Amino acid sequence: MLQFNFLLFATESTNMQEMIGEFLHVRPKTLVEPIISHQVSYKDLLPLSINFIFCHSHSTIKSTVEQVGVIHNALFVFDVSNADSFDALAPQIISSVMKESGTNRSILVGLNPSGSGATRVPKDKILLYSQTNDIFYYFEVVPKTKYDFRALFKRLIMENLAEFKQQFPEKYQEELKQARRAKLEAEKKAEEQEAEAKQKQ
Repeated sequence: MLQFNFLLFATESTNMQEMIGEFLHVRPKTLVEPIISHQVSYKDLLPLSINFIFCHSHSTIKSTVEQVGVIHNALFVFDVSNADSFDALAPQIISSVMKESGTNRSILVGLNPSGSGATRVPKDKILLYSQTNDIFYYFEVVPKTKYDFRALFKRLIMENLAEFKQQFPEKYQEELKQARRAKLEAEKKAEEQEAEAKQKQ
């Protein structure tokens, strides 16, 4: 099974937990483990293992990466209600995370703006920051909004899968072959069980 690891940095936000919980169809309060595994099926055939790795401090990133392996994307969450913190910490944190995780495909995630309007980081500033730092995605961390986490994440999965297919074509084909075999076996077993149930009637 192909595995993709996504690092969610500084995600103590309640709204971020809601978005992840909504995506995984689980209650946000159950997201207490540092690594949340989720399995999806690409085109109802190829099984993919998606790991969300929650990391609250950039000092623990190195050990986290050593534990899970390659990080495919890092999702950064900033408290955009604190402009001073954003200006002071964002560049340092991002460079540190990218160095330790070895990823250069990152996402800037804007936290739901709240708190005092006087210190809030403007959305335009976040968008400009994302463009100048080669961080290509932005959405607001608000569940069920037009900034659709599910659609964005699906796009990321497709990009990572396409890259894997290009880099490791033989391994990709082998995974596909195994998935087709497993699907045929499951269908055959279901047919046999259905026939057996009809006979008992």
